[in-house]
Amino acid sequence: MLRHMEDKELIWDSQHSFTKGKSCLTNLVAFYDGVTTSVDKGKATDVIYLDFYKGIECTLSKFANDTKLSGAVDTPSGWDAIQRDLDKLEKWAHENLMRFNRTKCKVLHLDQDNPG
Repeated sequence: MLRHMEDKELIWDSQHSFTKGKSCLTNLVAFYDGVTTSVDKGKATDVIYLDFYKGIECTLSKFANDTKLSGAVDTPSGWDAIQRDLDKLEKWAHENLMRFNRTKCKVLHLDQDNPG
């Protein structure tokens, strides 16, 4: 099945789960490499951590529990882009009968001017 998915290009290079040679750790390293590169270039960047309620009993919820996204937020177009991504995630969650646990969703704002 994995070979079929790779041949049909259904698994992107950014996919880390269930991919040989990749893991949660390689996912975090790749994700934060992009985040720190953005901040190093002087761009204010938000990292948004999202959590789904665990009480949902479906196959999908076993694979999509926590997720994160990031984006440069130093311009109005950056704000719009990250909002569009959030809107898409919310739509996806609704279509898959999943709900965000809003009390566990957090935003981390990173900027070169943040106090250390």
